[in-house]
Amino acid sequence: MKLEGVIFDIDGTLCDTIPFCLETIVAALEEGAGKKIGKEEVLSYFGATEEGIIKKLAPKKSQICYDAYLRLYSENHGNYPSMFDGIKNILNHIKDNKINTAVVTGKGRDSAQITLEYYGIKDYFSYIEAGSPEGSIKADCMSKITSRWGINPKNAIYIGDATRDIIDSRTAGVTPVSVTWASNADKKVLSELKPDFMFDKVSDLYDWLKSTVKSTDDILQRTGL
Repeated sequence: MKLEGVIFDIDGTLCDTIPFCLETIVAALEEGAGKKIGKEEVLSYFGATEEGIIKKLAPKKSQICYDAYLRLYSENHGNYPSMFDGIKNILNHIKDNKINTAVVTGKGRDSAQITLEYYGIKDYFSYIEAGSPEGSIKADCMSKITSRWGINPKNAIYIGDATRDIIDSRTAGVTPVSVTWASNADKKVLSELKPDFMFDKVSDLYDWLKSTVKSTDDILQRTGL
């Protein structure tokens, strides 16, 4: 394929932060509303941003709980896993080859900024599109980004760890790439949706990107573009 754009998810793709998000939402709900809610119930609302999830679970004290969430998320980020090994190599390779790079995440803008700044990778991305309190808007965000880049969506890939990522990629006409290196990834379920590509290791994705970029360069050289 002629690769002109790479769009990343955050949680479960760049970093293993889904368990951290769950634990922090649970703690914020208990602190702000005195509600003890299990992680599985919180997970059932994923697709909406953290703010949206909190509004559903503690509607009368949602702002107090959300403020607690952001504080706890920022304070405790350093106690949880760093980026997956090798992600920085991928980002540098994409940057060195002048390929468009962006983030489309279901996270809220506030927590997305905290995470990207904490790992020191925010400046790699030309666009960062966050989620909605009402539910997934990833397909619209992908379409918006490829339009801004002025490229054919089929020449962009979306790298994510969830089944919804595959569905939303195809809705936007973007090539879905599934990754299964996160602790919560379910390879069997992802395989059932037949993403165009699937990788179990960061190093495998890196090798594929290197070969794909090389193939694209060869095509451009042969055509004189």
